Amino acid sequence: MKFAYALFAAAAPLMLAVPAHASYVQVDFAGQVLGVNAGGPASIAAGTPITFQAVFDPSTLTDHTQSVNDGTGLGFSSVFTASLSDDPNASLTIKVGDVTFTKFDEVNYGTPEGDCGAGCDLGAGNFPTVTYLNGAFAGIGNMFINAQGYTFDADPIADAFGGFDLGDQSVGGYQFFLGKGDADNPFRTIVAVGNYDAAAAVFTPVPEPAAWSLMVAGFAALGFGLRRSRRSPIAA
Repeated sequence: MKFAYALFAAAAPLMLAVPAHASYVQVDFAGQVLGVNAGGPASIAAGTPITFQAVFDPSTLTDHTQSVNDGTGLGFSSVFTASLSDDPNASLTIKVGDVTFTKFDEVNYGTPEGDCGAGCDLGAGNFPTVTYLNGAFAGIGNMFINAQGYTFDADPIADAFGGFDLGDQSVGGYQFFLGKGDADNPFRTIVAVGNYDAAAAVFTPVPEPAAWSLMVAGFAALGFGLRRSRRSPIAA
């Protein structure tokens, strides 16, 4: 038993080293498809759910208020974004029915200057970012193309311009679209549009990978010590 106690004493600092408040959070929110064009996947119809799940570090949120307002004229009181592509520990999964996108499906469709005029820098371009507008979580952008050739866009800033539509300019205002296309023209065919509820997003703290490693090492050391103490022969 003395060996087990010694192992516990050695492992305790490892477990205590795990920060009480991890810097990463997981955000989950959802919505649904509201309109469908012919030619889309059979699994996508009005009412098909869409789900977003991302892990990111809120400390990386960067202020792009001035540059966005200069380029768009929308007059946001604040625009903050956190890059998912720049952080190897960040993750993203978007599912529209059985069509899935991750942050690795990102595509830079145009440059920030191309999006909002010469000299404008939206900071994140079209790469996947977590976006806060006017102090509130607004969702996740931007453009994605997966291996099956499906394209997806859910840009909260673009939504402020009026959103997306099914090709009929008189019926727009949707927050995301699912399409078929390529890097030259992700908007080639828009097969579905819909909305999501960023206001109902759920945030859950996530320990950083280093914290998980320390915790696993601590419990492994404890388990090894207890197992060895049970096997030790009892002295006569």
